[in-house]
Amino acid sequence: MTIRSLIRSPIRSLVSSAFGGVGGTGTVSLAGAKSTITAGAADVNLLFIGDSTGDATTEWIYRVAAGLGTRYPTHTVDYRLYNSGTDVYGSATTVSTGSGARKITFWNASISSATMGTLLGSKFAPAIGALTNLSGIIISLGQNNTAYNATPYLLRGQMVGLLEQVMLAQPGVPITIVLQNPRRDTDLMAPVVESWRYLQTLRPELGYVDVYSEFIARGKAASLYLDDVHPSNASPGSDGSSLYSDKFLAQFDAASGVDPAGSFIAWLTNRAASDILINGDFAAFASAVPDNFTLQGAGAALTKDVVTVAPGKSYSVKLVNGSGGSHLRQTLSAPQMAMLAGKKATLAVHHYISSAGAPTNGTGAVRLLAEPPASNGTPLDPKLVGMDGWRWSIICGEDVPADVSLTWAMQYANSSGGATLGTVYIDEMRLFVGEKSGS
Repeated sequence: MTIRSLIRSPIRSLVSSAFGGVGGTGTVSLAGAKSTITAGAADVNLLFIGDSTGDATTEWIYRVAAGLGTRYPTHTVDYRLYNSGTDVYGSATTVSTGSGARKITFWNASISSATMGTLLGSKFAPAIGALTNLSGIIISLGQNNTAYNATPYLLRGQMVGLLEQVMLAQPGVPITIVLQNPRRDTDLMAPVVESWRYLQTLRPELGYVDVYSEFIARGKAASLYLDDVHPSNASPGSDGSSLYSDKFLAQFDAASGVDPAGSFIAWLTNRAASDILINGDFAAFASAVPDNFTLQGAGAALTKDVVTVAPGKSYSVKLVNGSGGSHLRQTLSAPQMAMLAGKKATLAVHHYISSAGAPTNGTGAVRLLAEPPASNGTPLDPKLVGMDGWRWSIICGEDVPADVSLTWAMQYANSSGGATLGTVYIDEMRLFVGEKSGS
C-alpha cells in the first residue's frame, strides 16, 4: 500500500453538512437540555469539567444550579461534586426541591489546579466516561494551561485532545466551552481564550459562554477577584462568580430549538483514513520494534505488552526509559515529507503513562521535529497529569517548513537524560496534514 492510498476524502465537508454551521453563541449547545427540562420529558444530567474557579458551593456552578431551580420549580435540582482523591462523586446535595418528579443533576468534575489533561487518565472513566444520559457537557478550563501560550500548537493540541476523548466517550452530547475570566494582574489568559475561539473553526458545533469579555468590559475591577486568578465569591450580586453564573444563565434562557442530532463525529475515529504515518497502529510487528519505527536512547527497552492494553486492542508497545532521552520514532520518507512541506501538521498519540517507577515531567512527551526547524521542536509534555489511563496527546497544527529536509514523529519514555524509569505504553501514533484529520 502506498502512503498516498492511505489518504481518503476530507472529513471537513462531512463535518460542515452535519453541523449546518451552528454554534458560536452557546445557545444551540444548551438548547437540548433546556427543551428537555421545559417539556418535563426526562431527567436532565449536566456535566461540568473545570478547575478551582468552580469547585465550591459559593462559586458559579452551584449558583447556576440554584438559578435553574428558581426557573424550573417543578424540578428537583441535585448537585454532586467529584472527589479526585477517591475518584467518586459525592452524595447528592439537594439545591432545591421541585413540586414534580423530574430532576436536574449537576455533576461537577471541577478539581483545584486541573489542566486539560488532569481527567484524561485513570480519572477519565469515573469522572466522565461512566456517566450516562448526559444532556450537556460544559468545559471551563485554561487557567492552569498558560505555560503553553508561547506555542499555540501545543495549547490547542491539549484542548483538542480533551475534546476528542470526551466526544469519543460521550458521542452526541452537546459541549459548551466557558471562556474563563482574565487574570487580574496579567494578560496570560488572552492566548488561552484566543485558542478556544480558534477551535470553533475546527469544531463549529461547540457552544461558547464568553465570561472573559464580561470581565474585560468591566476593566477587570478588583472587586471581581479574590486574587490574580480566582473570581470573588461574596453574596451573589456584583462579584466575579456572579458574572459567570449570570452569563451562563442568560444564554441558557436564550437557548432555543434543539441540538443537531449526532452533532459530534470525533475525527480520531476516522484516523486511519488520513494518517500519513506507515504502520501507525503498530499492526506490523515482525521484530523487536514495530515495522517502520526505530528505538532511540541508550538503555531504552521496548516490548510488545499484552497486559496494559486499551479496550478493543490485543497489545500495546511498552517503552521504558534508559539512561538518556529514550523514544520511539518514525523518520518520514521523502513522499511523506512532500505531503507536509509548507503545511500544518497534527500529531496524535494514544498512550498510557504509568505512575510506576520514577516518572518525571518529561515522561510521555510527544514531539514532531522537522529540519530545518521553524517554531517547532518543543515537546508536548504531559506534566504528570492523567496517568494510569489511556489518553490522546495531540500537537495540533504545527507549521512545517516548505524546505523541510527531515522530519521525525516521536513518542518519548522520557524527554530528558538520566536513569529515570519512565514507562509509557503506546498503541497508536498518527500524523495528519492540517489541524485535524482531513482538514
